[in-house]
Amino acid sequence: MSRQDLRSDLPVNHLLGFGEQSTRKSYHRELTARMEELEVERNRYKWLFENALHGIFQASFQGELHAANPALAKMLGYPSIQVMLENCQYFDDLFVDPLTARDVQKRISSRDAFKCDLLWLKAASGRQVPVAMTLIRKPSEFAEQDNLIEGFVADVTQREQARRHLEALNMHLETRVASRTRELEQLNQALEKARDEAVVAKRSKDRYLTAASHDLLQPMNAARLMIDSLQDRLDGSENRAIVSNIQSSLAGAEAILSDLLDIAR
Repeated sequence: MSRQDLRSDLPVNHLLGFGEQSTRKSYHRELTARMEELEVERNRYKWLFENALHGIFQASFQGELHAANPALAKMLGYPSIQVMLENCQYFDDLFVDPLTARDVQKRISSRDAFKCDLLWLKAASGRQVPVAMTLIRKPSEFAEQDNLIEGFVADVTQREQARRHLEALNMHLETRVASRTRELEQLNQALEKARDEAVVAKRSKDRYLTAASHDLLQPMNAARLMIDSLQDRLDGSENRAIVSNIQSSLAGAEAILSDLLDIAR
């Protein structure tokens, strides 16, 4: 028998010293071990699916809703998963706006995963529930059919309430700032008006003082001249003393009026 005949007539397991039965047993052990691993993974995933704190659902790319976990049913206010699936048979039924659901389906159809920080789901009572959602293609070894997507849903109601509260607070602060700004503008306008009125009043006062001082200085000067003339005509030291006192008084009054005139100028 030639070497070529030996390679074609004898299987590899005979050349290695193994019989057909030994080969089958080896493959069977490997297959059994792999199936056990897959079963363990399926059981682990099933436990996580049923006991997860966040909502989980499974849907086809055609839009049929296949499964949901208790957390999602509770999140949307359904008494059980069965009641939820009866009311939400399609992916669109989960959403407040069906157009949003179709947009999400379109996005996940072109990629392996898709995440959105804010979507609005429809609760059993009609209430809108704000959620964050992550969609992924389910691995084929865990999926009972092809083209299956899985959604992970987290209720972000508290975060949304905090955001709205912050927006309301910011709006309130902006309103307060705008109100205070208007008050300050009105106060500035009032101050400018008061300042203008004060300037006008000061100018009027200055003009009055100037005119009054000028008008008073004229008769005072005339009185001094008359007293000087009278003093020259009087005889006797007593009369001259009286006239001198009057002249001194008029000189003091004239000096005060001159100062007022300078201030007014």
